[in-house]
Amino acid sequence: MSGKTPEWIRAELIKCGYSQAAWARANGLHPRAVQRCIKHYAPAKGISPKRRESRAIMALLSKSLGIDLLWGDQ
Repeated sequence: MSGKTPEWIRAELIKCGYSQAAWARANGLHPRAVQRCIKHYAPAKGISPKRRESRAIMALLSKSLGIDLLWGDQ
């Protein structure tokens, strides 16, 4: 199990100067959708997103944070 929990992802966004909602808006996404993806698909949860929107959100987060949140199955 990875140490990348939802709280860790939020903390990394804050280090980059964004709140979770601000990052969502800056990327043209609905803040609630980003919140849901982080909560359900953080690597520590062990669940990979299957739907297009969820995968796109996690891919954007990966790119913004410079880490792989999709375990390389992009």
